[in-house]
Amino acid sequence: MYNSGISGGGFALVRLPNNTYEMVDFRERAPGSASENMFVNNKNASQVGGRAIAVPGQLRGLNHILKRYGRLSWQTVIQPAIEVADSGFIFGHDMEWMVNWTLKNAPLLNPAQPNLFVQDPAWQPDFAPNGKLLKRGDIMTRKRYAEALRNISRNGAEDFYTGSTAKTMLRAIKNHGGNMTERDLMGYFVVHRRTRQVQYRNYTLTSTVAPSSGTVLLNILEVLNNYDDFFTNTSTRDLSTHRMVEAIKFGYAYRNSFGDPAFVPNITNLESTMLSQARIQKIYRNIDDNSVHTNVSFYDPDHKWTPESFGTSHMVTADKDGLTFSLTTTTNLPFGSHVMVPETGITSLLPTPLTHSAILLIRTISSNPENALCPLSHQIATRDDGSFVFATGAAGGSHIPTTTLQTLIHALDEHLSPSLSLGRPRLHHQLFPNYIEIPDTYNNATVESLRKRKHEIKKVDEWSYAQAIFRSEQGQFIAAAEPRQLESGAFAV
Repeated sequence: MYNSGISGGGFALVRLPNNTYEMVDFRERAPGSASENMFVNNKNASQVGGRAIAVPGQLRGLNHILKRYGRLSWQTVIQPAIEVADSGFIFGHDMEWMVNWTLKNAPLLNPAQPNLFVQDPAWQPDFAPNGKLLKRGDIMTRKRYAEALRNISRNGAEDFYTGSTAKTMLRAIKNHGGNMTERDLMGYFVVHRRTRQVQYRNYTLTSTVAPSSGTVLLNILEVLNNYDDFFTNTSTRDLSTHRMVEAIKFGYAYRNSFGDPAFVPNITNLESTMLSQARIQKIYRNIDDNSVHTNVSFYDPDHKWTPESFGTSHMVTADKDGLTFSLTTTTNLPFGSHVMVPETGITSLLPTPLTHSAILLIRTISSNPENALCPLSHQIATRDDGSFVFATGAAGGSHIPTTTLQTLIHALDEHLSPSLSLGRPRLHHQLFPNYIEIPDTYNNATVESLRKRKHEIKKVDEWSYAQAIFRSEQGQFIAAAEPRQLESGAFAV
């Protein structure tokens, strides 16, 4: 609800049983009236309110995926969500934390109503049905949303884009200052994109392309593939960590030049260059085992600040035939733009792609809402014989590529189980700002070795979340969910 919803968008990396791959792009798009200077005089309007809202792709995307790859009916897959919304669910730790974070950190949708969840008449029936904000352990119901899902179940996904559900949504957006039109909703379409692959150790790794960050992750892995003693044992741990961080910094430098292929020219050529052996070997040669490069310009970045999203959810799934999905959806910010449709309870109407200033990154492209690179990165690994072995992905905005990278390293280099791979402490570096984010649980000796190599360290709490599935050579599935999520991570086999 806070990181994902039917008014969101996302990507899916799909492996078919014949070992071919497809990327399904159903991410949100800016409405036709959007422009690169639309938020110059009001930055908060890029995060909350009607002007911030993008054209959602989630329902058309999920409907497309079901028709193309699925076996169940539309009504069958929606029914469990209807039942949960109608009968209720526990208002748990994760929901409580996200509500409190939103009240503390997010701009106010209405300054006269500082507590969105209690004072806004659209939100109050769900979050404060008795006039007081629900607390941990209470049962939360979403009756209006259940009825909206019944309507979408009966009439199909198109009701969200052209039917009564669309009309109520457009009315709510207009009432909050937005100008999305029927044409914007009707004109949304799902895009199929090609994928990219690299060889890493004894595996073939497949990922998504721009406007996702998959190629950035593949670039980092290609560089690290040059090290034969990479995380082979405890004696190589400190040096391997340094090498990994340096490869990440080079990868994030290139990431700043990316954007949507529909609006940013030559992205395909840039991706090819990033994965060329000439570029990989150049990066490899420029990594100094004894020290960082103190001048950040050595990593060859471009310099322009741009915003980043972090309201994301991820799932992976695989079946006995080898059909595998790594799928990420996003609302770009927790609870999206903070606009809820009063008649339907549909929320998470998401901000226009990466135009908000919640988290700062650097990018060379202009601030046009359509020129945005999403941080979403998916990975599916297969053995030499083409059989599926591992799938993973993550949620957490700019931390997604580094989280996915470390999960892969734990699984493929250190041969850890999915649960151990997800449970290991994670670091993060994105070049700007130029320091490593490391949790207190990280190995102290490794942290000191990084300091000796002149890395700047900042101690932080971890807030990225990943999921993973492994399949043994005997065909046994082993799945794991993010252990840092107390209630909102789950797995089933």
